[in-house]
Amino acid sequence: MAAHGNLRKRAQRLLKERRWTTALELYSELCQLQPQDHDAWLELGLLQQRLDDPVRAEQSLRHALELRPNLLPAYGALATLLFGRGRLREAETYCRTALVLAPQTVGMAALLQQVLQQRAMVTAAKRHEEQQDYPAALTVLEEALLLNPLAYEARWRYAELLLLLGRLQEGWAAYEWRLQDPRWIAAMGRCEFAAPRWQGEPLAGKTILVYAEQGFGDTLQFSRYLPLLHQRGARIIFYCDRELLPLYQNRPYLMRVEAKSYHKALTERVDYHSALMSLPHWCETTLESIPTAPASLYISDKQRDQWQSQMAGDVFKVGLVWAGRPVHANNQRRSCGLAALAPLAEVEGVQFYSLQKGEAALDSVSQPAGMVIDDLAPQLNDFSDTAAAIEQLDLVIAVDTAVAHLTGSLGKPVWTLNYFPPEWRWLLVRDDSPWYPTMRLFRQSATDADWSPVVERVAQALAHVAAR
Repeated sequence: MAAHGNLRKRAQRLLKERRWTTALELYSELCQLQPQDHDAWLELGLLQQRLDDPVRAEQSLRHALELRPNLLPAYGALATLLFGRGRLREAETYCRTALVLAPQTVGMAALLQQVLQQRAMVTAAKRHEEQQDYPAALTVLEEALLLNPLAYEARWRYAELLLLLGRLQEGWAAYEWRLQDPRWIAAMGRCEFAAPRWQGEPLAGKTILVYAEQGFGDTLQFSRYLPLLHQRGARIIFYCDRELLPLYQNRPYLMRVEAKSYHKALTERVDYHSALMSLPHWCETTLESIPTAPASLYISDKQRDQWQSQMAGDVFKVGLVWAGRPVHANNQRRSCGLAALAPLAEVEGVQFYSLQKGEAALDSVSQPAGMVIDDLAPQLNDFSDTAAAIEQLDLVIAVDTAVAHLTGSLGKPVWTLNYFPPEWRWLLVRDDSPWYPTMRLFRQSATDADWSPVVERVAQALAHVAAR
């Protein structure tokens, strides 16, 4: 205990002398020696916060609260840290807890007011977007960022709004802020690569590790940039989700493809690394320069032969997808359900195939009256099976999910049912997509979130093409 006390005194003396780095080492040692000492964890967290290490500071402060749940300084420090990082909901919670513990806490009421003001501005921006007053939404978000440049929720919305409006170069630059968002770091793993992040440098003779970072659809949409890097002379190692891995096997533009593993990624000996969705920014993509050529995806000859034999015939073949993955934040809004597609049953001369996977695939058991659907789901073991099946179809009708991206990437006709307000990638008003030349968008209106008008338009269009 005496050694512990002496260590604390030395650390506190170093703080007074403003020798932060040496003090940090002693506090780290102190926490290892006395892991139940909540004050040591608190002081370590405060010091990490001072030294601009917010991720570790948050961990230390949270640990201090686990050891002593009513530790007032930890609540105040976390509220300040989270507000500075733009995590407004969490910051509000910690502010309110601190004020319950000590209503007269100096500065905490003022901080709470700043948090609430920021949240109100983000809410106002969302409301302007819903009302299609995009200039007003941008103005509110710009004001929010002037007050707090690290307000991540405002940063996300600002970037996505610029992209939605087609202001791609500004939008890509703003979108790079996601790499500093603690939520992104938590989801991706804190990858501290030895190699630098690629920022547009020459790639001839260089090896670059590119890793997929978000949903399946995002990977399919942005993997088109991999051949571009290859054309610049890069040797590419690509890390993607295991479910997508077969599509990128044996591709001439890839040196190697691996199932996503951030621990393994750190051992790769490369010249650069890049998150996949940063490539449009550093390739300086505009609306006019979007790479539109479908990506070269792998489908084995065996799979092609199998599906060609199974789906032979001259009837007009249409694949259906009515729901996305439940883990998607907007899945309830983007999914329509099979019942909503019932009007398609009235179209003559069409054979429907279900490409739906997951729990929603069970809907095909109770097919709408008059609609006969061949359920392919049991045979779709991975995305390469789905790709091989899509090659045999004349058209895919899908909600905004990975199968729509896969169909577009294969250069096959796809009609995408689009909810309102749309994701940024689909832009506004237009019924086509610069990302996929074979895609047609059927949008919900701004005043009606019902799928019925959308599906009625799809049914009319389907009757027209099936009659040819």
